[in-house]
Amino acid sequence: MTENTFSPKPTASSLKKELKESLELLIDDFEGLKTFVAEIAPEGIPASIPLSMDDLHDLLAAAEEIHDAADDIVFEASKIKEKLERLV
Repeated sequence: MTENTFSPKPTASSLKKELKESLELLIDDFEGLKTFVAEIAPEGIPASIPLSMDDLHDLLAAAEEIHDAADDIVFEASKIKEKLERLV
């Protein structure tokens, strides 16, 4: 016989905490990417680290994915905010 394990339902407080932790990780990762790009391509100075075209395309693709995800997050957050404001 298998035991059923139930996860507690999320609460507003637990969701807020999880989102805050996720955002902190995302900010750290994004800062790492910004630092990396600043090191390889300082303003007005030729790139100090040689990158292949594949590397450049990967970095550009990552930047585009970040941009698209940010747009999606802003859109969805706006919808959530509107719904919650109707409850106030």
